[in-house]
Amino acid sequence: MEKKASNLVPGIEVLREEQAKISVLKEAEWQRINAEVAALKCETQSLRAYLDLLEYNIEQMRGKVQQPE
Repeated sequence: MEKKASNLVPGIEVLREEQAKISVLKEAEWQRINAEVAALKCETQSLRAYLDLLEYNIEQMRGKVQQPE
């Protein structure tokens, strides 16, 4: 029985090392995802500002067309 247990110890260590690697990879993936989400939020904000500017310009042009000369 002790021989079986001693044979399992190296396997357990390998599993712990693999588990540690997986944890690091998972954390890195979450950081990548969070960075991508932040970038998309910035892009969305930029697009909203651009849309507001376009709407403002459209309103300015409508005002110029409606004014009698």
